[in-house]
Amino acid sequence: MLVAPNFAPKTSTSPLALGWGLQAFVQYGPDLGSWTWDFVVGASMTAASFGARKNDFVYRSAGTSARGPLSFDGAYYHPELFVRYKILSGYDVSPSIEASTGLMWLKIENGVMSAAESTQGNHNVRSFGHGGATASLGLSLDYEFVDYLHLGATVDYTHIFMGFFPDSVATNMTISYRWW
Repeated sequence: MLVAPNFAPKTSTSPLALGWGLQAFVQYGPDLGSWTWDFVVGASMTAASFGARKNDFVYRSAGTSARGPLSFDGAYYHPELFVRYKILSGYDVSPSIEASTGLMWLKIENGVMSAAESTQGNHNVRSFGHGGATASLGLSLDYEFVDYLHLGATVDYTHIFMGFFPDSVATNMTISYRWW
């Protein structure tokens, strides 16, 4: 999947901070009588890599500190548990609402900070990581274009409870196969 995190681009020639990612998920629709497949629970795991810049970074090392933009290579890992409910079922096109919660771990590597407020030049920043809980709400649209084969689109807002990584709005496209 294409990843566009809510950071500034790593270089001034890039229009966006872009990267790549992979997501895998499993879901189960418990047999709830007439609600079968209207209510789904599941788990997903996302891993992504990108290059970006955080414009207002505070660097602290050996009793000194500096503030300025940090250019870095980032990777995040995000396992989640989710629930999804079909608002309108029984049709080829069905909208759903979904909610999820999870944990996100962000790893920062190859960091170079331009010390805008000092004359000390650039600082190489050692690798570090941040982790935090996440909560998401989203809307999705699922289209069954061939028996058991579905094409889906999702827009979701994710709040990340850590200071370094900003909240995000994501769009996902999925192709899935349901075998019963």
